[in-house]
Amino acid sequence: MPGEAQALRWCGALALTLTSVALCARVPSQSANELSDAARSVFLAFPQATSFRAIVRDVDLQARIAVEKGLPFKVHFNELGAHSLYVPFRKLEPVGLLYVRTEDGGWGFTEVSWSLSLDLRVLGFRFLRCRSPHRAALQRSPFARSLIGRGFEQLGELLGRDGRLCCRRGDIPAGSEELARALVRSAMKTILVTRTVWRRELRKLRDLALGLQAFPAAQRVLPMALGAMHRDSHLRAVHAVTVFGTADARLGVAVASELHAATTTELRWTLTKDLRVIRVTVVGARCPAALRVACSELAGRRLDDPGRGALSAAARDLDQALREALRVDSRAARPPAVPAPSGRSPR
Repeated sequence: MPGEAQALRWCGALALTLTSVALCARVPSQSANELSDAARSVFLAFPQATSFRAIVRDVDLQARIAVEKGLPFKVHFNELGAHSLYVPFRKLEPVGLLYVRTEDGGWGFTEVSWSLSLDLRVLGFRFLRCRSPHRAALQRSPFARSLIGRGFEQLGELLGRDGRLCCRRGDIPAGSEELARALVRSAMKTILVTRTVWRRELRKLRDLALGLQAFPAAQRVLPMALGAMHRDSHLRAVHAVTVFGTADARLGVAVASELHAATTTELRWTLTKDLRVIRVTVVGARCPAALRVACSELAGRRLDDPGRGALSAAARDLDQALREALRVDSRAARPPAVPAPSGRSPR
């Protein structure tokens, strides 16, 4: 496990240049014990991480109103103050998020660390402080496992209008219903606060991860402004970044998209700088075999000449959108490069 010297505060540029703006954090004083607790939580939740950074933000009035409106239950004023979001990195790649919340319940204050994916789905949780006698049983329960992979809306489906939890009988250990409800509310507050307060940082972290996963030698990523996709291609929620390497050489393009057919499938496209397909990968294990075959058939082909496979319409539509975005980008001024952080505390 890396030493605490690697678990330093984030003060300056994020691991790579993210557009022309560096991602910075306001750094308050923090005790050695707090850093040690944060380091333990981060590396337990993300054992693949080699370092982490912390971003501290105050929940301003606008964010407070958005959070209060977005939750299906009331939140106490004092719950929304200064908050820290921890970002674990594997070398230069962000691998997730960690957020610690303190909840007030029947057994006093309960502190929970939530590990999230970059798209704000629950990866896991851990009780840091909890005096409830039902803590261990709940953490091992089917109910706790059912939280994994849920986003904000899916967590909300667990809360009934009468305050009871909507889950299968026997999933929640006897006597732990109150703690289970507090856990669901805590997860929903965690995701909504993170999405609201760190919206810009999240977008840049996702861009960074998208570029590095496609091109591990990336030194800089630049988001592309894509227009609307044609409905007959079934591609939705398309986001792309141009990826640059050393000496600012353009390595290619990385694209995240959703294919809306019988089901919704997330596809990642890795393309050369002239928009030839390096690979198309399916995110997640559940995918029809025919779609995986269609992805493999695109390898080596230009997007504007994808053949007659099941993804040919999607490829042509994506090609048109990317070429238009590249024309726009070529007319824009090139953003300056920002060096990666040294891993040492700023003086």
